[in-house]
Amino acid sequence: MSSREQKAYIDDATADSMEKGKEMLGATLMSFTDTLLNLTLIPIYTFLILLYRTHFMMFLSKIFKKEHHYSYKSNHLIQ
Repeated sequence: MSSREQKAYIDDATADSMEKGKEMLGATLMSFTDTLLNLTLIPIYTFLILLYRTHFMMFLSKIFKKEHHYSYKSNHLIQ
C-alpha cells in the first residue's frame, strides 16, 4: 500500500469519525433537553392536577350516572 493510499484512507476515516461525532453530539443534546423538559413538566402537571382535583371530580361525576357514584364526604373533596 503506497503512502498516497494510506493518506487517502486516513483522510476518509477522519471525515467519517467527524461526521459520526456530530451525529452523536446531536443525539446526546436532544436526549438531554428531552429529559430536562420532562423533569420540568412533571411537577407542573402534578401541581395543576392537585389544584384542580375538585373540578376533575365534579366533571367525572357529571359524566357518569348517579348510580355509579361512590358516596364521598364533602370534606374529602375540599380540604
